[in-house]
Amino acid sequence: MKLKDISTGEVVGMRYAMAMAAVEAGTHEIVNEGEPAREERVGAEPGGEGEGDDAGGDANHGGDLDGMTKDELLAVAKERGLNAKPAMSKAEILAALRSAE
Repeated sequence: MKLKDISTGEVVGMRYAMAMAAVEAGTHEIVNEGEPAREERVGAEPGGEGEGDDAGGDANHGGDLDGMTKDELLAVAKERGLNAKPAMSKAEILAALRSAE
């Protein structure tokens, strides 16, 4: 994922979980070219013009889980308070996320 450092303007690459933490902290912004930001794809952008049901919160990831990398799935599992470990397979993490919905 490509992000721009707000203070320096430098574009850097980060993994999903780190990138989301930097965006939430307000130090970086997403600049992936040719691809909408994850927030836009799952409807989490302020203003409510995205896809999905805002009442579901993180449940908006439900239809998008199959397209996520293992690291992204681990980050979502952590956000949802699940005990997913890096040693688990992608399929095991997916199953844990789906059973918790």
